[in-house]
Amino acid sequence: MIQDISPHVFSNAFTPRPPREGDRIIIFGDEKVLLLVGDIPGGSAAASEGGKPGGSPAASGDAKPGEPAIPAYEQLRAVAPEVLDRLIYLFCIDDISFFYLRADALACETAKKFTETAAYSFRTYGETWLGFAGVTACHLAGWYERHRICGKCGELTRLSDKERMIECPVCGQTYYPRISPAVIVGVTDGEKLLLTRYANRPVGSYALIAGFCEIGESVEDTVRREVMEEVGVSVQHIRFYKSQPWGFSSSLLMGFYCDLDGCAEITLDQNELGDAEWFERNAINSADLKISLTGEMIEMFRRGVT
Repeated sequence: MIQDISPHVFSNAFTPRPPREGDRIIIFGDEKVLLLVGDIPGGSAAASEGGKPGGSPAASGDAKPGEPAIPAYEQLRAVAPEVLDRLIYLFCIDDISFFYLRADALACETAKKFTETAAYSFRTYGETWLGFAGVTACHLAGWYERHRICGKCGELTRLSDKERMIECPVCGQTYYPRISPAVIVGVTDGEKLLLTRYANRPVGSYALIAGFCEIGESVEDTVRREVMEEVGVSVQHIRFYKSQPWGFSSSLLMGFYCDLDGCAEITLDQNELGDAEWFERNAINSADLKISLTGEMIEMFRRGVT
């Protein structure tokens, strides 16, 4: 899955340091990122062996050829030195640190040197470890962006220099990164798996039942409720499979398999879903193991691993 970046090592410890050549800058605003196509003149960067962290790799070498890439610190320094003191430390992977810069910090003419794209594009980023870094950086950047004003008293907030925390200097309210628990559910009936398609998804784009945990629920209760609400069936023998951080929705996804309990007739929630069907194991198309928990769970069932 997207967080499986071995041999690279992700560290979310709050150990900020000044940026240096080879570090990456996530320029984020309104759920969009500003990426770079090609080298910005004046940005000195030497490619590293095999695209691995270390040294000062060129940002343009991180993505697929011709596609936008996360800018390196030296490339931002070449075109916008006036914003360097506004960089916010996020985390590191190996010896490369990642920093956040608000997109509106750039002058209009400088911003035109970059290309704007949806954060979701990191799903298919050229270097997998950098794709994961981009997703996680957008998760944190979005949290910073949404907490510039205190939700309790309305005053401007400030960043803590001791931990990854935002605080209000007036009322003392503190804010920590939001992580929303959610479930992904593979409902099985012998050799069949229940696959669904959201109402706004293309025909043929099937997934598993999913939903966020509500107040006062255990994750097991969420599994039962989401399945009943979306397809109208009961389940039993709920068993945990694996979890996945999913920064696009600020979530921690928890994957479960469970067995049908009783009638298999589907009652579709048409506000949420466009379709739901039972698929025989041998009729399921091969799924991508590289990105999502949903894809891996479908593929594990198809292979008979679960």
